[in-house]
Amino acid sequence: MIHEFIVRQLEHRYRVLERALRNGLTEELAWRPLGGRPPIGWHACHIAEAIASTAEAIALGPGSMELVPEVQKGAIRRGSSPSPEAASYEEPGVQGLITELNRLSLKLLIALKSLTDADLEKPPLVEVHAAFRSTLVSRMVFLEGHLFHVSYHLGAIGLLRAEWHLEP
Repeated sequence: MIHEFIVRQLEHRYRVLERALRNGLTEELAWRPLGGRPPIGWHACHIAEAIASTAEAIALGPGSMELVPEVQKGAIRRGSSPSPEAASYEEPGVQGLITELNRLSLKLLIALKSLTDADLEKPPLVEVHAAFRSTLVSRMVFLEGHLFHVSYHLGAIGLLRAEWHLEP
């Protein structure tokens, strides 16, 4: 089944993400932007958000994947300073990010392993934003998009790690 291949790819990317957060990343570097680009911590929080929304859209339904508040707020921050909505929060620590990402990804992966390709041909379980309705027509397409999206942010994290001279 094609979705089994995608699940294996996601498992790999989630392991790469954990290594990128665990190996040599300090609390300071996690939230230091570079050249106006979002910091590593933001990318990790954003991936957490994406895992949660994907799980809701594909397998678990709306409202089933709440993020811990500090990760939710961390996803609001983008560049060198927090957005107004996130101005009064503590940035999530690296270990907290790892714990939350592991919790979310495990729930998604378990749910995905119980699905069939036929399940994934059905429409998403959540309301799809109008800009994406013509393309996100099935849970499979949503899942494929999630794989690409996570890969994109892992690339951004890899570039930031390289610029901070952190081990690969």
